[in-house]
Amino acid sequence: MIAQTICDCSATRGHLLASFFFRRGSPDRGTIRTFVPTIAYSIATAIPYLRKAIGKVVARDPAVVHKDCSTQFTKLILEPLRSQSQASSTDGDNPFLIVIDGLDECADWENQREILENILNMTANHLHVRFIVLSRPEPHIKNFFHTLIQNGDVTVTPVFSIDDHHSAIEDVYTFLRNKLDDLSRMEKHLPALNPVPRPWPPDKVVRDLAYRSGGYFIYASTLLRYIDDEFSPCTKKLDGVVRMCSTTATPFAELDKLYTEILSTCPDRAQLLLVLGCLLLLRVDDTVPSVEKMELVLGLQWPGEALATLRGLHSVITFEPQPTLSKRYPPLDPQAPLDSSIRPVLIHASFTDFLLDETRSKSFFIDREKYMKEIISHSLESISSQVREMPPKYVPRSTSPCSSPTARCFSSDTTVAVNIFYLFSTWMGHFHTLSNPETLPFVEYIRKTWTTDFWISFLCKSRGWPSFWRGQLLGVPHDMSVAFEVDLSPFSYSHLGR
Repeated sequence: MIAQTICDCSATRGHLLASFFFRRGSPDRGTIRTFVPTIAYSIATAIPYLRKAIGKVVARDPAVVHKDCSTQFTKLILEPLRSQSQASSTDGDNPFLIVIDGLDECADWENQREILENILNMTANHLHVRFIVLSRPEPHIKNFFHTLIQNGDVTVTPVFSIDDHHSAIEDVYTFLRNKLDDLSRMEKHLPALNPVPRPWPPDKVVRDLAYRSGGYFIYASTLLRYIDDEFSPCTKKLDGVVRMCSTTATPFAELDKLYTEILSTCPDRAQLLLVLGCLLLLRVDDTVPSVEKMELVLGLQWPGEALATLRGLHSVITFEPQPTLSKRYPPLDPQAPLDSSIRPVLIHASFTDFLLDETRSKSFFIDREKYMKEIISHSLESISSQVREMPPKYVPRSTSPCSSPTARCFSSDTTVAVNIFYLFSTWMGHFHTLSNPETLPFVEYIRKTWTTDFWISFLCKSRGWPSFWRGQLLGVPHDMSVAFEVDLSPFSYSHLGR
């Protein structure tokens, strides 16, 4: 909220050059990959005379957008700004501004440090640009600035700490008062608010909520998203929050109560925790799985079931459409389907911290070990189900890799192929993160169910798949036999490779 307000005010005055809002788990905003290209594009859009300079860089080297962050920073931002430094300083004493929010939510702390080092390098060039970086004070970020201070590279101007300064609570109060006044004028809330005296809520209630926040805007913004629900009266939602017993002024204790209230509105707690566990634990390259993939892994029967489970969490989870082709495997054919399912993304890192800390979340605690075991068990069952449902297609005996003269072989469509390989990569990628995995119950399930006949049947059914996928598939039985001591001695690789 603070970063957005800064951006809005700077844009109004014509000083905003670019902004980037990191969000943990987002395919586009959760990693460093799109950071510099986005900033460079914003600069080119904001300053016409830099558009040509940046365009020339890309024209000379189109691959620059795929190079490392430092190279991109130098070629796409630093050099164009430096070459036009005289023109860019024509705005008097007011420098241009680049705002970076949520640096701590960028995947990999080394990438976070690289961004800070590149910003420091830019400031050393005395360009007419200033940076505002907002982040939680993670140890490696604090250590970065502490080292600079010790070396005399930077000076620190103390402003105030939001942990104990009264003005921070006043700022939250002003924010809540204005936003709640705006909310009370929305047409969707008029049926609930028409009989209620104005202003709603009373000023005493708003001040109490601001005090509970401890000066943390995440409490205020989460509260507003929770109340602003078109399917439930805002008066009822706010009353539930106000009635929560306030026994401490610790801001995280109040935030935890708010998170608990939000989670308590979901009727099926067991499924809610399973879906949240899947959302938190099944990350690939720090990218969250889509709703479609979560339903596949958990074996949920009805499309949209995971989305319905998370429906009441709009105040802590946002849903982002992200159609992308799989980066892990090439497409089976030019018409390979996009993974167009939306991805649920946690709005703030504090909600993840809450769920993974038993002392804070209590009955909503996500135990990594427990839920990873459940997720793996569900994915194994889903693999067996997917193989059973692969559509049959007869293959003549002369070309059949099956040993039985009466055997029928099968081919599969693209969707099933993508699903099965996603499931294999899911459980095999996470299996060894568990403690003593060989003693777990589902290992016996694998030994009994995934026999030689199972693999031969599966490989026959996948005969129509392209060579890449067949090659990937051939390695799985060997890995299984090593990991789980499954007897695959009758397995004939010479036949399977045909």
